[in-house]
Amino acid sequence: MSSIEEIVKLTGSESWKAWNARFTTEATNCGLWELINPTSASKGAYKTTPIKPDVANYEKRLDAPASNTRGNTPASGSSQVVAPGKPKNAAEMTAAGRDAYKIDLSEYREEKGDYEKELQNITFLCSWTTKTVAASLFDTTCNPEKKIHEWYAALKERVGTNDLQELRRAIEPPSIAKGAFVTFTERSSDEPDDHDPNPPHRLRRYSPPARFKKRRNSDSSTSACPACDNKHSLEECWAARPEIRPNHRFPSRTAEARAQERVKHDSELRKQVERLRKRVKREDLGSKAPAKSALKESDSQLRSREEH
Repeated sequence: MSSIEEIVKLTGSESWKAWNARFTTEATNCGLWELINPTSASKGAYKTTPIKPDVANYEKRLDAPASNTRGNTPASGSSQVVAPGKPKNAAEMTAAGRDAYKIDLSEYREEKGDYEKELQNITFLCSWTTKTVAASLFDTTCNPEKKIHEWYAALKERVGTNDLQELRRAIEPPSIAKGAFVTFTERSSDEPDDHDPNPPHRLRRYSPPARFKKRRNSDSSTSACPACDNKHSLEECWAARPEIRPNHRFPSRTAEARAQERVKHDSELRKQVERLRKRVKREDLGSKAPAKSALKESDSQLRSREEH
């Protein structure tokens, strides 16, 4: 039997496994687990109160002595004859009656001892359960009029878990509360990715400055891209300008097809895209040209800069 310091508290499903292991140990030590185990054929088969043998249920001898004291010994002949009526004590019984009475009395005393011991163990286990189960849980599951195996069944139904449930709980991802902030570490574009189908050493693609890779694609945009209709500027369009697209990012096929079709048939749009590409090339060559939008520059301004 465990001490108070070793008690495991049952508060819910998360503490069922530890509490159940301790309860099973206590019930086994008390010799009660087979009476509590839901899968046992002996579940609920507690000992009943033994009944003391009644002397009136045994044979009465003929010519019973007048004085019914313990020291009186009836004659051997008369003690074998059965007389009508019921004996008031063992002295009035026949020899066979007295022998049967002694055997029954001995069995009664043994059954009474076993019954009292089981009752004591049940009392202990009920007390242990009361101390180890949270009050709110105990009040709703452990009816004082029920037996200990019924308490256990109710607790198991309420908060019990099996090995499969424990496994699922262990492998399921933790839940993230609504509104919580989750941060992720972004890998540098220079670091190789083992799962990247186009690693840097295999794909020689122009990598523009970081400012061209950032896209402000949000609902707050006032106008859509003239090439793909998404909410970003033409300067940031990966579909129309694949040279600025990061290696690990791809536009949708619909947007890419729409942008290619419009650039092919819209001469003005095609000119704007070419201006943006030329500006990027100049910046890569170390040009110190003013950071003015290429969309607003005229052809004459571009030619004058190229001459210088």
